Amino acid sequence: MPIYAIWDDHDFGPDNADGTMPGKEKSLRAFEALWVNPAYGQSGNPGVYFKFTRAEVDFFMLDGRYYRDPNKASNDERKTMLGARQLAWLKRELGASHATIKVLASGGEWQAHGTDDSWRSFKYERRDLFNFIETNSIQGVLLISGDRHYTGAHHVEGKWIEVTSGPHQQHTHRRQERARNIP
Repeated sequence: MPIYAIWDDHDFGPDNADGTMPGKEKSLRAFEALWVNPAYGQSGNPGVYFKFTRAEVDFFMLDGRYYRDPNKASNDERKTMLGARQLAWLKRELGASHATIKVLASGGEWQAHGTDDSWRSFKYERRDLFNFIETNSIQGVLLISGDRHYTGAHHVEGKWIEVTSGPHQQHTHRRQERARNIP
């Protein structure tokens, strides 16, 4: 059974690492040696992003680290998590998809109330992508993410479902909350 992977900060480098990290090319080579993904970026635009299809589902695996601006950079329309070429690729492929379900996989959470190391810190790029989905009437979008220490689901902007998965050995967020309240 094939297993495909994208990375997040601890796979790429230190906590909250971004595209300014020295040696990111070495991280990419190591990741490529360990994971036999169907592709790695595009010609002239390396990274851990690719698309694959299973039945009526297209999976868009995104690289939110290689081209990412620092989380603390000014949150304006130039700030990017994906980089211009990956974002253009995603829009082109999403627009051409005829799959019933389109899964957008990102290491960081999509919801607006995530951590600083999530799409929350990239509000203009996030809004641009969501506007593209709405303007082009792209249906069947499911958002998946990670980089949390619990597993849960969120309703994003009242339009999409996001499922976030934490480490297998962790308890659910709700159970952790109960555990803290036990006298």
